[in-house]
Amino acid sequence: MGLVDVQRELVRLCFAAQPPLPAAGEGGLLVYRELVRERMLGQLRVALPRSCALLPEGALERAVALHLAHEPPRTRYFRELVGCFVASALPACQADASLDPACGDLLRYELALWELLDCEEHPADSHGSVREEFSFDKRPVTSAALRLLTVSHSVHLPGELQAGTYFLCLHRPSDAERPVTYTLTKVTHAFLQQLMRGEDTLTHTVKQLATQSGATIDTAYLDALCETLAQFLERGILLGSR
Repeated sequence: MGLVDVQRELVRLCFAAQPPLPAAGEGGLLVYRELVRERMLGQLRVALPRSCALLPEGALERAVALHLAHEPPRTRYFRELVGCFVASALPACQADASLDPACGDLLRYELALWELLDCEEHPADSHGSVREEFSFDKRPVTSAALRLLTVSHSVHLPGELQAGTYFLCLHRPSDAERPVTYTLTKVTHAFLQQLMRGEDTLTHTVKQLATQSGATIDTAYLDALCETLAQFLERGILLGSR
């Protein structure tokens, strides 16, 4: 049996819903299976602590078993197992009326926090050019350690999870700091989404957003815009232009 065949058998052993009956002398492989699965469960409990606590007893183990049997991870990186699990479990979680209705939002929120811990704050430009000073006439550059979410429960607040629509900005200011969550208005959330795409100049983006929202670009609008941009720049959400 070649190395690839051995690897496939190990994957089947670890991920199958029911382990195959071991041949004589292969009982240790079942121990290996349990170690692998327990390690994955441990990683999920570290990365998604509030989500795991919100699930009924045994629900996490069942969700992991279904994930491994039907949509197993294919990444080489252990920390990415969390994202693979959430992508697999989220649809079933949202459709399961027996679970807390906030489970889906909480999974998405904790996954975003987890991913931000490993993001590069200042990504290299695709052309290798140096980021320039912020300008309205150029395309904006935002931090890579940034995620936007729209949720239907107060997953970002301590205490009981309340129903409601929240527009969230999650940002890790630096490698030495943990992610921070800001609550935005719907308009500011949409504006930041456009900035993150970085496809148009800031001037064009502002005009487009004003048209979509039916706003008039007057003195009050520009004052509010400049205040928002100043906060983005100060907090490192907006890094400059290119």
